Amino acid sequence: MSFRDRVVVITGASSGIGRALALRLSQEGCKLGLIARRGDLLRQVANAIELIHGQCAIASADVSDRRALRAAMQQIRQQLGPIDCLIANAGVGTPTLIDPMNIEDIETMVRVNFLGVVYSIEAVLPDMLARRQGHIAAVSSLAGFQGLPG
Repeated sequence: MSFRDRVVVITGASSGIGRALALRLSQEGCKLGLIARRGDLLRQVANAIELIHGQCAIASADVSDRRALRAAMQQIRQQLGPIDCLIANAGVGTPTLIDPMNIEDIETMVRVNFLGVVYSIEAVLPDMLARRQGHIAAVSSLAGFQGLPG
């Protein structure tokens, strides 16, 4: 599949894997929609893409906030057009403590790492189904396959 002129949305695009994917896909000629919580870092990624004459739109949103994420996806659609590919990449990780249990951290991981993917898919799937085209990819952690100490 050629990515040239395709609209690809990446969540968690401000750092790590999301940032690396954004920079690489911009070299393929994608129109990139970049979503992340940290607007300052997101702007840095956009600036790097624009320096190599890539095209992107940014929207700050926390993927665990369903309404904010839907608004971010709509903002990107308005700027770039229909979304051809979603890369649900946003994720957080915190060691899980036993005594005392860090319930708030665990709840945050579930909201971001699970519900964030569900909300991301919800925001793009109806349009993809109506157009009968589109691709969805989700990045996951090795911790999803086997528990790790801590």
